[in-house]
Amino acid sequence: MSQERREHQRFVIELAVEMRVGDNRFTATTKDVSASGCCVVCAYPLEEEATIRCSLYVVLDGVEEADLPGLETDAVVQWAADTEESGSDERFM
Repeated sequence: MSQERREHQRFVIELAVEMRVGDNRFTATTKDVSASGCCVVCAYPLEEEATIRCSLYVVLDGVEEADLPGLETDAVVQWAADTEESGSDERFM
């Protein structure tokens, strides 16, 4: 079994994410977050090395917290994969 080595610890936290890729906008949620990145789960596949504009929002009880501003940032896709979850909703990481 190989041990995963990361520079920064990952924390399991769900944030709402608005992603903008070119003229396309869609929503996603985070799977985990660290000081250097995050894993998002969304309905659309992303291309590795693509630059994406992201807005992250705090979620309380399943709803975005309207009183807190979002964190705006650019991100670069380091890797992409199908979640391989069963069901009708195909999801990507």
